[in-house]
Amino acid sequence: MKKFTVVCDGRDVFLSVMPGAMASPAAFDILLLSAQSDLRPFIQDFCSNHAQTACRFLDNTGRIADCQNDFTVRYARFIAGFSRQLRQQSAPQLETYFSVNPDFSLWWPSLVYEKSPLKTDVFRRLFLIESVIKACEDAPRPNVILAVADQEVREVLARYFLKAGLNVIQPPNSAGAKIRKWIKNLFNYWRDHWQGLACILREIKWNRLTRNLLRRTLRPQHGDVLLVTYYPAMDLQQARSGVYQNDYFNPLPQALAAAGKKCVWLAINIYHPKISPAEGILFGKQLNAANTPFYFLHEFISLPMIARSVFQNFRLARKLRRIQRQVDQAFDEWRPGAYAVVKEDWESSFGGIVGFKNILFGYAFQKAFSYLSAAKCLYPLEMSGWEKTMLAANQTQGRMTAFGYQHSTVSPMWMSNYFSGAEHTARPCPRPDHILCNGPRTAALFQQRFGWAARDLNVVEAVRYFSLIPLLREPLREKKPAVLFALSLIEKEARVFIKIGLAYARRQNAYPVWFKFHPLMPIEPILKSMGLSSANVPFEIKQEPIAALLEQAKVVVVGQTGVALQAVAQGCRVINLRSLDFFNLPAIDSGESFLVGQAGSLEELTLGVERRMRQQEDPSAVDQERRRVIGSFFLLPPDPDQVNAFAQHLFRRSSEKGQGIL
Repeated sequence: MKKFTVVCDGRDVFLSVMPGAMASPAAFDILLLSAQSDLRPFIQDFCSNHAQTACRFLDNTGRIADCQNDFTVRYARFIAGFSRQLRQQSAPQLETYFSVNPDFSLWWPSLVYEKSPLKTDVFRRLFLIESVIKACEDAPRPNVILAVADQEVREVLARYFLKAGLNVIQPPNSAGAKIRKWIKNLFNYWRDHWQGLACILREIKWNRLTRNLLRRTLRPQHGDVLLVTYYPAMDLQQARSGVYQNDYFNPLPQALAAAGKKCVWLAINIYHPKISPAEGILFGKQLNAANTPFYFLHEFISLPMIARSVFQNFRLARKLRRIQRQVDQAFDEWRPGAYAVVKEDWESSFGGIVGFKNILFGYAFQKAFSYLSAAKCLYPLEMSGWEKTMLAANQTQGRMTAFGYQHSTVSPMWMSNYFSGAEHTARPCPRPDHILCNGPRTAALFQQRFGWAARDLNVVEAVRYFSLIPLLREPLREKKPAVLFALSLIEKEARVFIKIGLAYARRQNAYPVWFKFHPLMPIEPILKSMGLSSANVPFEIKQEPIAALLEQAKVVVVGQTGVALQAVAQGCRVINLRSLDFFNLPAIDSGESFLVGQAGSLEELTLGVERRMRQQEDPSAVDQERRRVIGSFFLLPPDPDQVNAFAQHLFRRSSEKGQGIL
């Protein structure tokens, strides 16, 4: 009897390769790469109709967690030393090669160097490859069937297994498949160009709208603290009554004002479904009229600046093409053929939309800092590309001590935070002088896992989680036997949650199923693209605030969202949904509390919910555990108006610079 490992992510590709393998008696280990609710029963039915076959499904949930942990560390180190690896092939140093000017390199804010799993699908695909290789090493079989629709991923896997001496079966590379690939590449080429043009026009629109509504002459402005923030990230109800409460820093600005410190604001416009761009800009104008210095990054942008950014982007795109073969070969050190998987990130970063925006923001911050100055600069730390452009501009101006505030939860899997000695180069990326962590766990992660020096880290109040203070004072309330799916802002994750939620709600009727979408998530367009609407789904889409829902639901299913910790604070039982369909960044993992579990399939989710619904824990033990968890994550003062540690660390140094290299 032949023994096979079957790697599968869909029905059609499964049917294209399996019939031939079932011509003789065989045993199949099935490794599913998707949480599609109908895939497992479909394969079970298919195998049961062939009497000569034995089929078993490999448990992948625990493996995902272990493999993801290893992958994040290895890949972060690989990228950290990539420029050095490339130079071994006589290629130039990337930091210098992709310079926009002597003070700013486009390598620093690129998607490649940033390593954010939330912005592109590259890291999920790379991780999927590593997960498959690990699974096949744990349960070796002489034959591998690659029923994988993603051609680039499939080719990397095929090269690896063929080199290992295994027999590999994969879908035939027919003429039709070649034509479809050619059409796809042509479509992507023109799509990228149209999206690039749309991005340029959108920046022009933002610039003209901002300047036309503000109608002011820029003059130098100095303060004690420059607060850089996303906008309109604020309490909209308060804003419409004339009060500005920033989502990232409130109540710090009020405390600084009370201490006689002058705050200057610099806003980066983002999309918000509940407030128009014009309304947001006009509110900023009202703040200026009320003696709050409030500026928008787009008012420092000009049409010549946009044109210069387009030119620079085209120039660097040509430079990428010159070294693309060497980059391809260097990526073979990771996995042979892997550059085909990551190529889109390189092309977007050097010549694409991301490259254009980073160049434009670099110019804009340089101009902004020629007008705005302060002793300190405070911004929400996420290790995004725009932060690198801002820090580079600040380094050029050389005036402000930069404080990055880690405002949200931090997953150990967040690759953007990883740094190592391999990144000590002749042109190190500019970095914040100090990182303000919102709790002891975050500080420990930055030091022990991410490689930051203790002297650059300080623990301050978790101002975005001050809403937990009154919750922890209240006794736990009895929960309803309801299952709440709490979604993040990541569209790919939302689609997986919808599919799983649909299957779960249709499978059982014992517990009501609630869905809470992210406030900034456009719900109906996503449902419509899946052939659904809010009126015909078997679950209830909730509009109430998340805190009100967590007060009621006993079980909460989460992905990469900080809602997991809010749920723990309110005594909910949390299930992390782990799937290879998206790169999961859990705020709290299953091994960190008995209130948290995980599931990797519909079957595991069903069993996990049922077990937690029936469990009768001691209320005092649950209360003690939620306080322990939240206390280890966040620094929460007794009074939600206190930001003593924040103010102390912000002003205890005059202009002391950190020494670490990013």
